[in-house]
Amino acid sequence: MSAIARILVPLDGSPYAEQALPRAAALAALHGAELLLVQSLDLASARAAIDPRDAPLVPPTPVLRESAGHYLRTQARHANGLGAPAVRTAVLDGPPVEAIAALAEAERADLVAMTTHGRGAVGRLFLGGVAHGLLHRLTVPLLLVRPGPEPEPAVGYRRVLLPVDQTGFSEQAIATAERVTDGMQPEFTVLSVVAARPVMGFEADFGVVTGMYEELTARELAEREVYVSAVAAELRGRGHAVVRGRIELGGSVAGTILDVAEAIDADLIAIATHGVQGARGVMVGSVADKLVRGAHCAVLAQRPAPAASSGR
Repeated sequence: MSAIARILVPLDGSPYAEQALPRAAALAALHGAELLLVQSLDLASARAAIDPRDAPLVPPTPVLRESAGHYLRTQARHANGLGAPAVRTAVLDGPPVEAIAALAEAERADLVAMTTHGRGAVGRLFLGGVAHGLLHRLTVPLLLVRPGPEPEPAVGYRRVLLPVDQTGFSEQAIATAERVTDGMQPEFTVLSVVAARPVMGFEADFGVVTGMYEELTARELAEREVYVSAVAAELRGRGHAVVRGRIELGGSVAGTILDVAEAIDADLIAIATHGVQGARGVMVGSVADKLVRGAHCAVLAQRPAPAASSGR
């Protein structure tokens, strides 16, 4: 298992965004990783706070860049105080999603950690849109922390939910969760959701369709049981002491995952942002979006490599 060596943390100058810093610093201390704190200065003007539609697009001024640099240096000292062994900073120009994604690739970041919401210096909601954009753009894992009214201390992840969809995509997310939580000894719950959505033909006999669907569902549940048991056994074989398997029948994949996360009091959900759609279930972008919006715990999203698409 390769170590996490560099964690990139996007900030926007708001206390909400800064709530990702204790978590990132704790992970950096655990893994001996470097933190890279960044702020992106998009083309904007002060008039955007009044009416964004009437705001001319102008490059950031030297004063604004210096202010951003000073802010990041202040946050770097804070991160050092939280235990991060090494911290660098960078002020970026251009659209935030593109600038952050490009830097993450150039710096070979192992993880991007940020909050799901924030507010930019000119009063615009910032990190919400950036988090959504990075969720579908990044090629490195993305750890999304939901900010609260008050910052919470960073503790190790204790209960991790691992939704799987019988493809190699979701198993990449499991490997990423193992890397991030290495040394924390969490409890893993491997979850497979069978979508309860019978398709009715216009002139289909209700009883016939219902009987066929029940038969298909029973067969699907049996297949999932075998698959989940195999994944759980592999995790135990890699030294994880507590691994549970769980099969759920639900009308909504995302909704069922969120319900299970609440039921087990999960503090992390690890998902793949793309998977397959159809009889074997889904773990696609729309499901990831719903989980990020609805989860009360952190979400670790992995955009998997195409080579991992072969299922068991």
